[in-house]
Amino acid sequence: MAWVETIKVRAAGNKETDADETLPDTIKKIGSAPGLADIKYCVHGNVPGDRMIILIWETPRPPILGSELSHCLIQELKRFGPVDYSVWVEKSV
Repeated sequence: MAWVETIKVRAAGNKETDADETLPDTIKKIGSAPGLADIKYCVHGNVPGDRMIILIWETPRPPILGSELSHCLIQELKRFGPVDYSVWVEKSV
């Protein structure tokens, strides 16, 4: 089953530059977690300080409280600004 975690941060001022310098290295370090199929790093098209990391998983089901990896990333992102987290499960159509 495919499921994703989205972790969004709203960085203000010079913190968006700090995020862009720090987060790619952080993402490269975590890319080999078991069950992790892919990681995406996105910037908002219209809001300069918004950043999002998408973790794409291929495991039987998401953990009830999300992955340990996402919670580590959330703590990292909090230093740049407010963080929003959600889990999405793929549905068949």
